[in-house]
Order: sequence, then C-alpha cells, then structure tokens
Amino acid sequence: MAMVTGEATDLIFAAAMDRLLRLQAQPNDASLRADVTAWCKADPAHARAWRRAQETWNAVAEVPPAHIAEWPVRKPAVATGGRWPRVRLGLATGAAIAACLLLVFVPGLVPGLQADHETRTAEQRDVVLVDGSRVSLGPRSGLDVRLEPDRRQANLHDGAAFFEVVADRNRPFVVEADGVEVSVIGTAFDVRISRTAVTVAVRSGLVDVRSEGRGTASVRLSDGDRAVVDRATRRLQRDRIDPDQIAAWRDGRLSVDGVTVADLIEELGRYSPAWIIVADSQRVTGLFDVGDVDRTLAALVQPFDGRVTNATPLLQILSAP
Repeated sequence: MAMVTGEATDLIFAAAMDRLLRLQAQPNDASLRADVTAWCKADPAHARAWRRAQETWNAVAEVPPAHIAEWPVRKPAVATGGRWPRVRLGLATGAAIAACLLLVFVPGLVPGLQADHETRTAEQRDVVLVDGSRVSLGPRSGLDVRLEPDRRQANLHDGAAFFEVVADRNRPFVVEADGVEVSVIGTAFDVRISRTAVTVAVRSGLVDVRSEGRGTASVRLSDGDRAVVDRATRRLQRDRIDPDQIAAWRDGRLSVDGVTVADLIEELGRYSPAWIIVADSQRVTGLFDVGDVDRTLAALVQPFDGRVTNATPLLQILSAP
C-alpha cells in the first residue's frame, strides 16, 4: 500500500474540511452529500480525513456535522478532558463558526496555485530574475514573473514579497496584487496581501501605487512611505513607517501597527503548520518573533486574560475568558 506523506495528508484533510464547511452552509444539498459519500469511499485516507474533520468541528463548536448518520464514517467521541477538549468560542451559531473557519481553511488551501514561484508554510525563498532584480518571497506566497522587451511584470497572488529592482528606464517594473498596481524603475519595496488589505511599503526609491475598483486612486511613495488599500472598499490610505521595519519578516520578525488580532493571527499562521482560529477585534501594535509561534501566541493573549487551546496537533484556538 502506498504511503501518504505528511504534506499530502494535510491537503487531504484540508479537502475534507472544505467539504464539511460547504455542507454546513448547505445542509440540504443532495449533490454535496453524494460527493462526500463518494469521496470517502474512494480512498481510506479520505475516510480518515473526514473523521478528523468531524472531530475538529466538534472540538471547536460542539455542533455535530449535518446528516452525520448518512455518512460511511463513525461519529467521533468528544471527551471533556482528553485529546479532543470541548472549547466554546462564544459565537452565536454554528454558521458563524463556519464562516470563521472558511476564512482559515479555504482561501489558503493551495497558495500560489500555478505560480512560477511559490513558498509553503514557514518557507522563504530568494529569486534572482534574469535582469538582475531580486525578489524575497514570504511564507505561503505565490508569484508570476514576465520579462518583456518594454515591460517587466510581476503578479503577487498571495502572501508577501520584497522587491529589489534593478533600474531600467526603458523597461518599467510593474507589480500587480489584487487590483493594486505598483510601478517602479529601480527601488526596494515590500508588497503584502492579507485577508483585508494590500500594503505597499518603500524602503528606498520611488514607486507609484494605483488602485482600481470603485473609482481609481493613486499615490507616489518614497523612502519610509506606506500605502494600505482596503480590499473591500478599495480605499487607499498613506502613512509613514520606519524603513528598518519594512519586510522585517525576512529576519524572522513581524512588524504590525494597529492591526486586529485576527489579522495578526492570519500572518502568524503563515509560519505555523497548525490552523489558528480567533474571534477577536482587539487591535495590537508590536514586533513579533515568527520563529516561535507558540510563544508569540501565548504572549499575545496574556494581556487579554485569554488562552491558547491546542484542540488537535493541527488546530490552535485563541479565546477570551
């Protein structure tokens, strides 16, 4: 029998969780139920992943999956003091929990899908382009690059990238990130896509940032300038940042200023193999060590008298008292 690698196991589990969440959102969809049945029967690894998904759901929400009796797998037992602790997040309904989980499981299932260059959890990669420009990719990031006679084009699909662009007045360098266009000739700057925003920060040189959506907004940035584009409203805001803190993730540090705990957890999740779930709108500022995510999470919840619960080896839950 062929062995399933750890990476493949994680992908199968993510596929199982995706099916579970879709079923929770549409419990009466016969085609979804048939898909789950067929998927579980197709491979014993699928059935095991489905059981783990059910156990994870119960551990998080104490809400049994819809139509559980119809599936060819057993209902998981949830012990009060054993491996699968009962955890209450204080969310009003199972649907709200499903929505929270969808933000964690579904968008990042395969970061950088079909990208020229991509990184996985906790991985960083330096890419040297043919023109001599350098790109540092952050964890769980995907990047496409096209070098043409009159234009150099890079598309950032997810995550973060720090660009050190060799000057070429005849071939501008353009980065596209979720509808935000960054145009340069030669400079060093950081581009980051998060769940809520696209951020561009300039360490040296000049860049033009243009956002399209509900109207067009543009701004020119120089050393220490930062532009933040809200992905929902497309609103563009400009502020200042210490140039030394730009792309601090390259040195194992994560610099944040006034972001929500949930947004910070999203970034920390790029450095941890565990799924990290939080329901908190508190805002935080600081410099965090991404080399020890467990320690960082414990320090993060301490001021709020919160706690970190390891529901499974692949699921951590942050909750308030």
